[in-house]
Amino acid sequence: MFILSECFPRSCSAFAQPFSFTAPLFNFNSTPFLSSDNKHNTTPQHSADGWFSHDEQPEPSTGPSKFIYGEKGQNILSIDNPLTASASNTLYTGSVYNKTNKKTTHPVVVKHSPYKEMIEGFKLLENVHSPYVVKSIGYFKVSASKTRSGQDEYFLIMPYLDQTLDEYMYCAGDIKSLYLVFEQLLDAIVAMHSHGIAHHDINPRNAMVQNEEAKWIDFDHATKIQKSSNRHNCMGFAAQDYIDAPPLKTPYSPHKADIFSMGMMLVYTLILQNESATLDVWENTQNCNTRQEVADVLGCLEGFWNTSEEMIKLLSQVLCKDARSRLSARVFLSRFQATPEYRQIVGSD
Repeated sequence: MFILSECFPRSCSAFAQPFSFTAPLFNFNSTPFLSSDNKHNTTPQHSADGWFSHDEQPEPSTGPSKFIYGEKGQNILSIDNPLTASASNTLYTGSVYNKTNKKTTHPVVVKHSPYKEMIEGFKLLENVHSPYVVKSIGYFKVSASKTRSGQDEYFLIMPYLDQTLDEYMYCAGDIKSLYLVFEQLLDAIVAMHSHGIAHHDINPRNAMVQNEEAKWIDFDHATKIQKSSNRHNCMGFAAQDYIDAPPLKTPYSPHKADIFSMGMMLVYTLILQNESATLDVWENTQNCNTRQEVADVLGCLEGFWNTSEEMIKLLSQVLCKDARSRLSARVFLSRFQATPEYRQIVGSD
């Protein structure tokens, strides 16, 4: 899972504005030349297909590294400092510049993984034209014959944005700002679903916010919906605090699972803003059997719960009995208190 909140202090930025290049970008099927600033000064040999290659490719973890990539090696990606590492991927800061315009560099985040699913998820999203889905700057593969690990390795380059959603949750000035962000994220999920794609890992550490505009950033578990009907293949995907776990005996619905996780994310966020009011609503909707009944309850609570029709629908889905087996308010709060968001905010007091 791509968890930026574990990498950046809350005061730090995390991903800058998107940018574009005039030179060719990455070719997924090509192998770039990788040189290490403190290990190799060898002049690369020009390969037949126009890409640079080298007989040894040090791993980025050995120190600052550079990838020369693009047609005739026009673009240079400099990988700088590791941010975090897990069993499935490593995250780095970096920058990109073109050989003909070295004065203009662009900050990026580089995700390095031995799993091609990291790339395949982004390739699935290429036709989803939503401003709330981050677009990769590029990606490429280093073949197994040129890595120390002896297996193919993949690199994904993304723009550097300000902060994760869970960081934004703590510093958002008002409820309206949060609603705006959640509506954007919901819009992106609806766009994915309309293209037959399920996200499968909805949680606030997989979204970024910059200038009150939100973007989903992690699609390692995204799949075509028609391939997602087997719930046993999906149970381990989403963060456990947000997963659609209760209706285990019902057919798995990728649409409902994503929306359920969005609802849980919103309710948890509102608890941070007003714990007692949120739990009151949770209790008052315990006996609501339909979304309309929940919407009626929410509609009676102006001000704190005053929001758009779409957000009412979202809350209604996560709060009504026909969407899930309801937890008691006490169990729900206990579950929320186990989330990284709650632990982080309590730890910061």
